[in-house]
Amino acid sequence: MSTRDNAEAANFMACNAPRLAAARAADSGGGQTRVMGSFASSLELIDLIRVENLLLDLACNPLLSIMTRSLGLANLLSPKARISLQRRVEIVAINHRILRAVENGDAESAGCLARAKGEIHQSEASHRKLA
Repeated sequence: MSTRDNAEAANFMACNAPRLAAARAADSGGGQTRVMGSFASSLELIDLIRVENLLLDLACNPLLSIMTRSLGLANLLSPKARISLQRRVEIVAINHRILRAVENGDAESAGCLARAKGEIHQSEASHRKLA
């Protein structure tokens, strides 16, 4: 797979994890599940990865987690994997909204927000091509 194909596949799968996580939260009794950690506000790349891993874990789908992580790791090792500070700020803001949607079991909002975050990742890749 090319780096672009790899990034697109990882992005697609990562966008489905929050929706699935919120649906699982709703199915498990619907009560407020606390998932937001202090790392969710950090702009550090490692903390952005921690949020993505948390969302994959909350989805409770091992195959989705394994595939997304392996494709994501391959993408992170690419020299093109840098995310600008502005994009990180946008991603952290959306992550907060996604985590709240997951806590509330709101699968529709979690899915829409995850797709919006995916578009930010895609637009960052497009900006790198132009540079």
